Amino acid sequence: MSWEAEHGNLRYSPLEKINLFITTYGRLFAGIIRIPNWFPFLILALFQAAGLFALSKFYMGGLNQILYPVLSKIFPPVIFHYPQYYLALPSIYSGYNAFILGPTIWVLMSAVAVYKLGGYSKGTKYAFGGGLSRAFKSYFPLLLFWIIETVIVFAVLWTLTITFRDYVAGSPRVKFMFEYGYQLFAFVFSAFLLYTIPGIIISGKRLGGALTGSIRICSKNFFLTYFIIAIPASVGAVIDLFVSGFSPQIISLFNPELIAVLLYIRIGLGVFINLFIYGAAVFVYGKMSEA
Repeated sequence: MSWEAEHGNLRYSPLEKINLFITTYGRLFAGIIRIPNWFPFLILALFQAAGLFALSKFYMGGLNQILYPVLSKIFPPVIFHYPQYYLALPSIYSGYNAFILGPTIWVLMSAVAVYKLGGYSKGTKYAFGGGLSRAFKSYFPLLLFWIIETVIVFAVLWTLTITFRDYVAGSPRVKFMFEYGYQLFAFVFSAFLLYTIPGIIISGKRLGGALTGSIRICSKNFFLTYFIIAIPASVGAVIDLFVSGFSPQIISLFNPELIAVLLYIRIGLGVFINLFIYGAAVFVYGKMSEA
């Protein structure tokens, strides 16, 4: 059976897409009061916050004996003096979040969230344990998908950074605007991959079929899919770029610890950013499957 025969033509009129977008966000706002809907992302945030605390307090007690030997092999000794360490903290935390939590907690909790949000979109309560079981059963295709998405996004951002580095030298504000533009462009690639996890978790597809299905849905509804990602993710991108790009100014004008505070705020907002991205992806995926 062809994809079109199984899922219809997947096309909505412009007005129908606007209505779908508004309806989706309306349901997500209503769902915010339902803590179980965003509980998987809260668990992810707890791991992020614990890691940030350990990294920002690496010199304390037992942490000094565990983290410092590892960090000292990656960064030069001058980094570990106050307040220079706070200049590097955003990058160190980003590495922990991307490469330690990414292939482990993020992979599992995003799958659990999609499972539970899939139930919410149908008016049914799905248990966290059932989602975790489904996530473990699908772990290897989910991990491979995480690798594919990470490589693509990092390759895009690295290429843009190298291409335009001469235009941003010496100006933090210009660099901020260019890097924000890079993020907006990278969202294009993320949009084509957005429905992959729902395809794996909700429809039980293999990775290849889920990727193909996601690309087809996005290609026929590109702007709807793009804005599902771009609107909430832009909030997080602004904070990330501000903290990393203006850390010297933050340290000189305010308190160095403010960098850690901003990162904690970013973690808290990330719970709801993820909820809106994945919640909208699940709702739209369900509608396209019914088309």
